[in-house]
Amino acid sequence: MTQTRGRHARWSLAVLLTSLFMTQLDTTIVNVATPSIHSGLRASGSALQLVVSGYILTYAMLLITGARLGDLPATGASSSAGWACSRSPRSLAASPPRRSR
Repeated sequence: MTQTRGRHARWSLAVLLTSLFMTQLDTTIVNVATPSIHSGLRASGSALQLVVSGYILTYAMLLITGARLGDLPATGASSSAGWACSRSPRSLAASPPRRSR
């Protein structure tokens, strides 16, 4: 029983560290994209702060909701599906735009 408990603790730590890394990575990506957002939308400094804060707040709400769903019994698949659904729009948004001819 102690060996199983240690294994679960390691998995929990790995998931926690991965989620913290993904949060930092997403925040860094949004901050790097700030000059493009500024030039594309002609946004002011305060509008840029609002965009970054809104993105981080939305991401945190979805992360907490997904974690809560993952804690419910027999919903491990819903947590994995939620993670995959949150990653696919981000990967599409990060892909380079198509150039029109």
